Amino acid sequence: MFYFLRLLLLIIYLFLVSAFSVRAQSPSLAVSPTPLPTPLPTPFPTPPINPHDYQKDLLFSEDFSQQNLGQWQLLRGDWSDWLVENGWLCGQAENNFYQSELIVKPEFWQEQWQHYLYQFDFKITGGVDVNWSWAVEDLDNWYQLHFNDQYLHLTRFRQGEEVLNIFENYSLNLNQIYHVMIYFNHGHIQLWLDDNLILDRHDHRYEDSSGPVSLKVTAGAVCHTQVWFDNLQIFSLEPEIEKELAMLFFKQNDDSWENEEYDQAQDWSENPTIKRWGCALTSLAMIMRYHDLQYLPNGQELNPSTLNTWLKQQADGYLQGGVNWLAGTRLSRVISDQYSINERVLPKLEYQRLTSNELSPPISVIDDNRPAILQIPGHFLVANGYAQGQNDLLILDPAYTYDRFSQHQASLLSTIDLKPSYTDLSYLLLVYPSDLQVDVQSVNGQSLPNQEMSLDMISDSIDGGLGPQDLVAHFVPQPENGHYLLEVKAEQPQFYQVKIYAYDQEAEVRYLSRSGYLNFDQGNEEIIADIEQINFDKQDLSAVEFVPNAATNFDLIYQLLNQAQEGGKIEKSFVWQELSYIAKQAASLDPSQHLAKDRYQQLLLILMAKWQTNIESNTLQQLIQALS
Repeated sequence: MFYFLRLLLLIIYLFLVSAFSVRAQSPSLAVSPTPLPTPLPTPFPTPPINPHDYQKDLLFSEDFSQQNLGQWQLLRGDWSDWLVENGWLCGQAENNFYQSELIVKPEFWQEQWQHYLYQFDFKITGGVDVNWSWAVEDLDNWYQLHFNDQYLHLTRFRQGEEVLNIFENYSLNLNQIYHVMIYFNHGHIQLWLDDNLILDRHDHRYEDSSGPVSLKVTAGAVCHTQVWFDNLQIFSLEPEIEKELAMLFFKQNDDSWENEEYDQAQDWSENPTIKRWGCALTSLAMIMRYHDLQYLPNGQELNPSTLNTWLKQQADGYLQGGVNWLAGTRLSRVISDQYSINERVLPKLEYQRLTSNELSPPISVIDDNRPAILQIPGHFLVANGYAQGQNDLLILDPAYTYDRFSQHQASLLSTIDLKPSYTDLSYLLLVYPSDLQVDVQSVNGQSLPNQEMSLDMISDSIDGGLGPQDLVAHFVPQPENGHYLLEVKAEQPQFYQVKIYAYDQEAEVRYLSRSGYLNFDQGNEEIIADIEQINFDKQDLSAVEFVPNAATNFDLIYQLLNQAQEGGKIEKSFVWQELSYIAKQAASLDPSQHLAKDRYQQLLLILMAKWQTNIESNTLQQLIQALS
């Protein structure tokens, strides 16, 4: 019994030591996360870049041959933590959770030095906590590589907030001398130890940073840390001319999922599989995995199969065969909320589309260290780099064996950018047939800026036949709270329905629809535009509603239906029964019940559109006029 208690106390002690081995200066995120499954490795590009290929001028050096540290100033800690011994600089942290840090003095560092190769010799002779920092603007803005017993952690702080969190399994050995190279080129970060590539990642939110390098000694829960530095050099870097982002590569014809049903494709295809229709789906899965969104809320690994299942379970996941990119945005937010922990804050992805046939938009996205989804006629694929001279794109194609965009010999229609965002994910998404023209306006009739309309037709990857989509996806990004007008037009008289997906700032969604009839103005010989008013509130989706039409005369509609039935102008009795019942119920409502009356009006319009061939044309026009 005594042996068991000693063993139990030892286990508790080891757990507490592990739990309190923390990073220096890392603010915590107040969440209750779901435990993150074991991360899957992200492969390096093939081949990886060689830092020496971009090395240019020597900017700064320090060999610690002098006892004084004339090129350095104290950022935190005490000068007594540092000493020069036998040509090495030694830093010591004697107390738990202690930090001491030296940075290059401003007179030895120029503001334009923003992209460089930082190399030095290093050894640790005591403790387990090691930190190497660069681009140190102040105590709230810096990059860092942090080692503890088992992990290497790449992090970045902006204004005191941790905005980059990447882990790798790696540990340093005591008393071993390492030659360290940190490659930092426009947000591309590589760590080399003794000419071995240890880490190759990109900061997707990179901004120019002119801060100098620093030398740091830290201690976590396990104190007395002793670290040594020597032969420090910093070289300027040429920009990368050819660039390739490291990514997992999914194919829609992978044996693991190629025969699974894509969306509800059995309704419109004799071969309804991911292999035939899953190019946009597979591209989205690759992008999400690039941003470390590795697991779905149910714990399954995110891949084309599991993502397809998740999208099918959502009311907004697919738009009649087309992937709804905003559903992907919402999923990224759910994953981020569920799996982010103090050491690993996952991004939320904001959707943007750049409509252009030029290569400059995807190159701009890639230069910001994000892959882009490319749309060409009937197909979607991923661009994860560009070739020398920026005259071609490196691609990961879900369906074809091509690795360069030029091999497609097709025009670029648009570039889809899913950008890490920590702010506003709100959108209005309108979905309607392609023979309608819809404009979103302010209450004074001015069209809103930045509206985007897309027709995401996809084709059969085997025989080239088109899928079912004839719907326009109409995006209005980050609308302000307030009332808006929807102006609907067409080339000929017709019933119409516009589906609306309203997304709040956290990408939660509320679904609405609006039906109407576009009539012909005999006097002006043109179609009369229909204008509907909607209220939008990105903080409260329950307040998102259409402003009801209070002028509908349901008593008149009821009378017209009875007269039509008596005159034999409605072919099917059940049509008359259903329409007249709804009109009577609406007529009995109190005048103040505007929302309920509006819903009855919408229901009548939907049913009249459905049964219009059973109603004599003049009678149908009279009913429509009464509903307007």
